[in-house]
Amino acid sequence: MDETFGAALATLDKSLHDMTLGIQRLYFHQGTINQALFNWWSDNRSKAPYYGGYFAALALAGGEHIIELDSGNSSYAHYVIYSKGRPIKAVLVNTDCYPGSGVRTKTTITLNGLLGSHVKAARMTAASSEVTTNGTTSYPTIGGQYFSNVDCSSIGALTYEKTAVTNGKATLTVAASEALLLYL
Repeated sequence: MDETFGAALATLDKSLHDMTLGIQRLYFHQGTINQALFNWWSDNRSKAPYYGGYFAALALAGGEHIIELDSGNSSYAHYVIYSKGRPIKAVLVNTDCYPGSGVRTKTTITLNGLLGSHVKAARMTAASSEVTTNGTTSYPTIGGQYFSNVDCSSIGALTYEKTAVTNGKATLTVAASEALLLYL
């Protein structure tokens, strides 16, 4: 693990995958403050891996069971979180690396069996997989928000994307080095 946004995506994916295996507690070693790259915090900032842990907590909140829909043989992960026997959230993760230059690839995923006329989603993204929170002006975001380096509170307005559901299907796009949390 390291201090980049790529580590945030790895934290998210590993956390959700481990939950599908029945693991109930994960311990992420914090390391020595200001000396370990994989820390979620330093003495004066929220580090990029914190975003992955926070996004995983958002996904799992209110859930009772999680399944993984993908085969595990690609760089795309798909999870569904259930409560009271019905799906309440889905997480789509694109772990393709986007280093910040060239074309940012995208994948399109179609979900079936959806109810309602639309799904809302919060996107976790950054300008590249190599973004850190070390004195930059470009932070990772979750639904447009990022975290304060003073007290970890969220800054900015939380925005949700809406995608139309037609005949029970919604088609979603997730760019390289991004994740999408769907509220079903």
